[in-house]
Amino acid sequence: MKIAIPVSMIAASLVFAANAHAFGANSDNNLKERVAQQVMQDTHKLTDASSITLMNVKRGAFSVKWEADTPNGHYACSGDDMLRNASCTRVDVPSKENDGKSSP
Repeated sequence: MKIAIPVSMIAASLVFAANAHAFGANSDNNLKERVAQQVMQDTHKLTDASSITLMNVKRGAFSVKWEADTPNGHYACSGDDMLRNASCTRVDVPSKENDGKSSP
């Protein structure tokens, strides 16, 4: 019985941490900062992290993947859980007019 309580507490903290938005290396703010750095490298334009919208954030036990809309384009990013060696690539997004479908 003594072992069950600590194990359940650890499991609960891991589940919570995987979906955390406000703390840790892969917090939403840190993900936005990483995208802002990439935009600066790509365009030489300073982008405020508050102007970046995160989408499809998927936090795993050892990795995180996310997409971001910025004033300078759409980015797809990934990195480990501590955002070491994180990379972001600018990607084209189909226009909302045709939703990626070709017109006849």
